[in-house]
Amino acid sequence: MTLHSVAFGGSMRRVTAPALVAFVLTLQAAAAPAAERANVRSPDLVKQLTEVMAERRLSAIAARDPEAPDRYVAAMLFPGVQLLLISARSDAPAYIDAEMSAQKYGNVYAALHQGVTDSKLFVQDMGGDGLHGTADRNPDIVYERGVQRHLLDGDHKAVKMSSDAYTKHVEALDRRYARLLTLVLTAARSAAADATRK
Repeated sequence: MTLHSVAFGGSMRRVTAPALVAFVLTLQAAAAPAAERANVRSPDLVKQLTEVMAERRLSAIAARDPEAPDRYVAAMLFPGVQLLLISARSDAPAYIDAEMSAQKYGNVYAALHQGVTDSKLFVQDMGGDGLHGTADRNPDIVYERGVQRHLLDGDHKAVKMSSDAYTKHVEALDRRYARLLTLVLTAARSAAADATRK
């Protein structure tokens, strides 16, 4: 078998051809470009929501979604750990409205998990820092219709996407998440304003 002399740290070592090939492939893998950093809005919105909920001492918040009369969105915050957000249509809108009027947002959050399955969007925002979709941040998970799972951890190859396609995928999910965050952020600010007036 052919031997090659390769310099390591100033000294010469003799390595086999297969070992040399493996070494070169390792260097190429390390140099392979990662998925591009997505242009996302959710991190700033999550930061604002976290601050308002902390001021109001809210662990959960909910809002009606203006896109449909029976669709709602609710979020539950575990500071420094995760933000959970669910959007769904409800078969019992009267119950949801009553719980929202009573500011029982945790009950609304729980009820939406029992909502119409094919209408659900559930976000596990790990770390409560918004969606990033990169390997250097907490991996997040987005579920659609109760079954379709999107793991956002920066590994575009694992989901058989090009780097560009993966970045666009993250941005598309982030746009949906950001819209829902805006709804609950407005609701949280309104709750804080109501508390101030009392």
